[in-house]
Amino acid sequence: MTWDELRVYLNDLRFQDDPRLDNTMLVYDLESGEIHPGDTLEFLEPDDIIDETLFISINGE
Repeated sequence: MTWDELRVYLNDLRFQDDPRLDNTMLVYDLESGEIHPGDTLEFLEPDDIIDETLFISINGE
């Protein structure tokens, strides 16, 4: 899923007055089966490993 696809999906929910939009955003870890609250939305500068991108962080301090 791209960020734009996520935006469209969330906008569709907003136009339907979906109550889930008022809930805490959760991130589901498919590998461990654990669910974590999304803490922040972060922009990271590009480095040798990744290009400039947007992340939702979990387990932040």
